[in-house]
Amino acid sequence: MPGVEFSMPSSITVQPGEKKNFQVKVTIDPARLEKTMDPAMEKTQSSIDLNTGKTMVPEQARQFIASESGRIKLTEGDQTLRVPLHAAPKPVSTMKVAGNNVQVPPAPPRRGVTLEGTELNQGRIPLPAGGPSSGAHR
Repeated sequence: MPGVEFSMPSSITVQPGEKKNFQVKVTIDPARLEKTMDPAMEKTQSSIDLNTGKTMVPEQARQFIASESGRIKLTEGDQTLRVPLHAAPKPVSTMKVAGNNVQVPPAPPRRGVTLEGTELNQGRIPLPAGGPSSGAHR
């Protein structure tokens, strides 16, 4: 995932019966952070009833959580222990509704609101201004 990097010592030696702590650091660069999909995932998804073959949910863009992962590999002789690493940083914007008093009418006609701040632009994946909680859809 662009903008996310793990770092740790390249080698650690532990003597028999000894305990040793080491630090794993996750560095996140917000300027480079970009939501990317795991290449093993399908870009679209649908739901089909396996008993009837009927499409329950038509094909649509897949929602996903972008993440970075890896493993720390610890070895002793011919034994190996793989410890998983995982980070799922979420980019955020400074977008907000202008002003302090927002009134939403109970029925149409609906009125727009004025937004201020910086939008979240993730390059290849446009996000709706206001996001899913405002009722906007991709």
